[in-house]
Amino acid sequence: MKCGISIANLIFPSLMLLGNTAENDLGIRLTAVFSAVVLFIGWWFLENTREV
Repeated sequence: MKCGISIANLIFPSLMLLGNTAENDLGIRLTAVFSAVVLFIGWWFLENTREV
């Protein structure tokens, strides 16, 4: 859990540096895409490691 939090604390501000205003919203959009990708990977991992 500590590794996940550390990675999130590194990536989120880095993406927000690309833009976090109404005129330049690239960082906000990339944050949403990155979050969706990580969510999908977590779901896939939990689905495929479940004991039968």
